Amino acid sequence: MARGSDASKLVRVRHGRSVHDHLAGIRGVMNLADRQFEATAEQYRLQARKGISPDDLRRYVRRVFQINFSSGVGPIRTRPLSPAGNRTGAG
Repeated sequence: MARGSDASKLVRVRHGRSVHDHLAGIRGVMNLADRQFEATAEQYRLQARKGISPDDLRRYVRRVFQINFSSGVGPIRTRPLSPAGNRTGAG
């Protein structure tokens, strides 16, 4: 039954006199979110086609993640990979 589904809990609208106004508002928000998602996806596609040099990538990572490559110190900590190449440690 849809009523018990987790997906049905994302948006709930009370059926009353202003249900059409509420649905129009929800539709507007969803359309805006869709346009923003599509614009972001298009930016990623353009960047993927353009390519990036290793130096540009290093500058980007340094700026976004605040990592100092010379000292290896930054706010993000990563776990080393196990010899098998996975993060679980299982060989």
